[in-house]
Formats: sequence, structure tokens, C-alpha cells
Amino acid sequence: GEDGDLNKPRRQLKAVKPKKITKIESSFVVAAACNIGTTGLVTKEGELYMYGKDNTHCDINTGLVKDLKDVHVAQVALGKAHAVALTNKGCVYTFGINNKGQCGREFVSQVKEATVVAMETTVEEEGGEEE
Repeated sequence: GEDGDLNKPRRQLKAVKPKKITKIESSFVVAAACNIGTTGLVTKEGELYMYGKDNTHCDINTGLVKDLKDVHVAQVALGKAHAVALTNKGCVYTFGINNKGQCGREFVSQVKEATVVAMETTVEEEGGEEE
């Protein structure tokens, strides 16, 4: 939406001047990501806000990603039409278009809600050996 407001349609396609987003003015932003049409912002409180074209899972008034309100998001990454959120407990949530399996789940055209994805990881100890 226009000026970070999901209720306002886009009035222009030209680049805009820098302007503070007032919808989250009271929050401290600790991480940000963007793609060709969307911006994702993570706050110190662990909330994920998204603005722009990929706002299906967001509160229409605030941009808060509703499905992640009960987890503490620490980082966000955005693909062309999907998002990855990493929590402070190391859980990975994905949502968005999944037509090529980019959400790490069974192939479906669009993932309806943010869901935790199990990822296989290895941890190296100080000696460089895997556990």
C-alpha cells in the first residue's frame, strides 16, 4: 500500500523520497528485508510486519503477520513471493507462494498460513567435529 498503509491503493509508480513509517513508530526495528515489492520488518519485541504487495497474512491496518503473533521472530528473509522467519528459539517459519517447493514443504500453489518447517542441521564443536 501507499506510505506503509495497506488500506491505500498505490497512487504512483515513481520512486518516493525517504519517509518514516509511522505505523510502527513506537517499535524498535532490529531486522529488515525487502524484495521487488515487499518490505519485512522485525521488532525488538519479536513481531514481524510486512508492507507492500505480499500482505496476504498481515493485519490490514498494521501490517503485523497474524500467524506469527505467538512466536518471537528474530530475523526475516524474503524471496520473490515467499517469506522465511527465524525465531529466537531457532524455529523456521515459511509462508507465501510455494509453486516450486520454496517454502520447504509439500508442493502446493500457495501456503495458507505460516508453519514451522523442520530443517536438518549439524552443530560443530570447537574442535571442528560434528556432533
